[in-house]
Amino acid sequence: MRAGGRWAAPEAATAPALGWRSAWPGLCATLTGVGLGRFAYTALIPFLIAAGTATAAEAAYAGAGNLAGYLAGALIAPAAGRRLGPATAIRIALGGSIASLAACAAPLGFVWLLAWRFVIGVTGALLLTLAPSLVVGLAAPAQRGRAGGLVYTGIGLGTLLASASVAPLAAAAGPAAAWAALAALAIVAAALSWRRWGILGRKLRDAEISPPPHATEDAAAVPPPERSDGGGFGLPLAALLTIAANGMDGAGFVPHTIFWVDYIARVLDRGAGAGAFNWALFGAGALAGPFLAGALGDRIGLARTVTLAFACKAATVLLPVLTDAPAALALSSAVVGALSPGITSLVGARLTELVAPARLAQAWSFATLSLALFQAASAYGMSFALAHTGAYLPLYVAGAVFEAIGLLLCLCAISAGRRSLRDSAKSLFQ
Repeated sequence: MRAGGRWAAPEAATAPALGWRSAWPGLCATLTGVGLGRFAYTALIPFLIAAGTATAAEAAYAGAGNLAGYLAGALIAPAAGRRLGPATAIRIALGGSIASLAACAAPLGFVWLLAWRFVIGVTGALLLTLAPSLVVGLAAPAQRGRAGGLVYTGIGLGTLLASASVAPLAAAAGPAAAWAALAALAIVAAALSWRRWGILGRKLRDAEISPPPHATEDAAAVPPPERSDGGGFGLPLAALLTIAANGMDGAGFVPHTIFWVDYIARVLDRGAGAGAFNWALFGAGALAGPFLAGALGDRIGLARTVTLAFACKAATVLLPVLTDAPAALALSSAVVGALSPGITSLVGARLTELVAPARLAQAWSFATLSLALFQAASAYGMSFALAHTGAYLPLYVAGAVFEAIGLLLCLCAISAGRRSLRDSAKSLFQ
């Protein structure tokens, strides 16, 4: 039914299914697919360059290749979820992530590294698309902000684990040892969550087979979303604007997630220790950010929270352009780290307010695809610019501009949602 301009599933349909404290399998999925599969690579870049595995430009292109794989994974995730079932697809993606991390340990040159970074991009996108939508979709509406926050906390936990293991191992024994450690951590995460994915898959099937009481009456009372807000693809305009903002965020934090450690350690000549320390701060922020953002969203409203998050992120992405003081770099690391998974979590929860339940999976897929598309384009564009200019700071200016555009899109989404609410109110009295 529609309340306060928001689409919401009937409380009875979801409240018994899953409490937010049971969202830990989603944490294991995001830990593996993004924390270990993507963000750990940033900490490894200086060591790959030092070991001669890749040049600075090749390391950047391999990072962009991971995001190209993420785009491919986002494209196939909906079909994989439908054909295999989300739980089975998640298990396959966990196995693929483990294999990819292990394969990266072989020092077989740039093309080999690029290929396996692409593969783990695909599996990471499957995990980040299917796991949160399954877990949060089964959570009670009042708990979705915190459930989503817990799921996305896995990104920060994986980044912290990688920071604690990758840099010391790579410094002492070389990059191959660090890749092997990442594969071992991924095996542990998969083993801890493997059985639970089967249980969640059965819960989802039961929920689809057994509609909630009064579902027919509720469905009849809900106007089709494609007619309500003047949007496209069967989605309200406010949802489309929010999805576009998610894409801008994906483009905006690319400089931090690919170039940050190398910039601090090698370009600023602060050393590998300073790079690892700032990446640990990024991971600590990513660990706390989604849960704190979700809790704040449940308290003051998701629309306000996601807008505030974009404003803070734009400012802290730009911060290293203004000063390279250690405290400023640390602040940028922590805040951008917190809001990278934090905004993704908020956008997912926000879409549950804006989109009818029958369209939620489609909206979530579009949001992931938007993020992946703009991430990949930004990564390749910035890698090309870096290879030809050698200048890092313009990349952070560009990132801040993308985040500012995301802020404007969020404000437009709020305005569109208010117009839709007024139109719906008027229609009740006609």
